[in-house]
Amino acid sequence: MESYPSRLREAIDRSPDLAPSPEFTAALRQRLEAHAKARGRGARAPWFAVAASLFVAIAGAVTYRAYSSRADALARAAVGDHVECALNMRLPERGITLEEAARRFGPVYRAIQHVPGAEVPTASGSAVVLDRHSCVYQGRRFGHVILSYRGSTVSLMVTTAGTGAAVRSVRVDGMNVVTVRAAQQALFVAGDVPMNELRALADSIFGPLARELDGQ
Repeated sequence: MESYPSRLREAIDRSPDLAPSPEFTAALRQRLEAHAKARGRGARAPWFAVAASLFVAIAGAVTYRAYSSRADALARAAVGDHVECALNMRLPERGITLEEAARRFGPVYRAIQHVPGAEVPTASGSAVVLDRHSCVYQGRRFGHVILSYRGSTVSLMVTTAGTGAAVRSVRVDGMNVVTVRAAQQALFVAGDVPMNELRALADSIFGPLARELDGQ
């Protein structure tokens, strides 16, 4: 029967979000081998495999916790922007056009000037774009597209957030959120609609928008 450390390591290695970097793994292996040789053991002792597995598992767990913490914080910021900007319209800083945002902060904002289109067909019905702009919520700048969908106001938001590939569907502060990473951006669709309907909208938006962002 396969050991628990082996199963744990395989699970971590298969996950793009949990696996440690190749550089970390190589450095760890070198240090453990050097330690083994310093103890007068040219060949790998049985403890080496166990130690390597445990160190990699710990590194993966730390990476996962850090990733989850950042992802949760970003999702909460996106929901806050949706509520305060799209629903309550009471952000302290006035929004600017996407063209101005593109000139001042980078071309990513130009991408959402035309993606998604004015009407977004989905498996659950069409969404209609009501407004496009860039705004700031608690110090974080978003590209913000407000849509009417299934009788509710829904937001597409884009913000700089580094790399990653995981698609997540979560509920934050009473709102459903679907998020994915594309290029160096985090994409969010948030709204008070059933999760399956929100996923249908996200499916229609994320693919074309990710391709647009990759071309920036």
